Amino acid sequence: MEREVVERAVERFRDRVASLRRQAERRVDQLREEADTAATDLRSQLSALESQLQQLQQEANTSEETGERRSEELSSRLAELQDRAENVASAVEQTSSSMEERFGSTQQSREERFGETVREQEQRFATSLLVWESELEEKKAKLGEDTDALRRELGEQLAEAKRVLGFSAAASTYGANSIEARRQEQTANRWRWIGIGLLVAAVGAAIGLLVWRGPPDDMTVAGMFVFFLPRLGVTSLIGAIAAYALREAGRHRARERLARQAAIDIESFRPFLVELPESERNEEIRHAARRQFFAGGGGTVGGSELDGRT
Repeated sequence: MEREVVERAVERFRDRVASLRRQAERRVDQLREEADTAATDLRSQLSALESQLQQLQQEANTSEETGERRSEELSSRLAELQDRAENVASAVEQTSSSMEERFGSTQQSREERFGETVREQEQRFATSLLVWESELEEKKAKLGEDTDALRRELGEQLAEAKRVLGFSAAASTYGANSIEARRQEQTANRWRWIGIGLLVAAVGAAIGLLVWRGPPDDMTVAGMFVFFLPRLGVTSLIGAIAAYALREAGRHRARERLARQAAIDIESFRPFLVELPESERNEEIRHAARRQFFAGGGGTVGGSELDGRT
């Protein structure tokens, strides 16, 4: 853009110089026309005088009888005409020299004015160029400052976005762990009540079978096997189902504890996690994942251990 402005200024300067040159040429042509007109007038006067002289000579030749007086008049008239011719010739020479002097002085003065105009335009152009260069440097400096400020603002916005994203991710993870803990708690309670119910049923069945149709007094050893074996099998089956239900309750209870511990860790460590550098934050996330899913590993922040909360 600055280059185009400079080129337009140079083009305007060139047009101005060409206009001045055309004006000087027109003035020179005008002076030449004036000189030619004056010379033509003088030539016409000389021609008129010559024609009069010839006419007088013809009259003298045709009027020889006029005598000496007429001859004297003709001689005086001829001398007068010669003097006038000499005066006209000297006037023509003076006019020509005057025109040449005027033309030379005018041409010289126009050349001097043209040179002064060119120098003024050059100085003005150089001054404008310096002003444009200084304005361009100021604009570049201001643009650099604006760019640095924009970069700093973008960096702050990016850091704030990371903070918000970290809080959002931690909040969603905490919510997911809390929901999982409640679900595992409900499942563990359901299996526990099923196991307790089956265990009570097994004990009640054993007592009921012993009370209902108890063993006779004269029962032999073989009869005791026949009597107790079916009752023991039924009780053992119910007890095995109760044990399975209680074991499932214990497994779901362990998952509940793990989910609650993960939620507690996230909730307590979340305000500090987003303040860590990205490399340390990623390392802490990996350690937390190993603690949760593989029951091992410990994280550090600035060289201090963060394990031992579970």
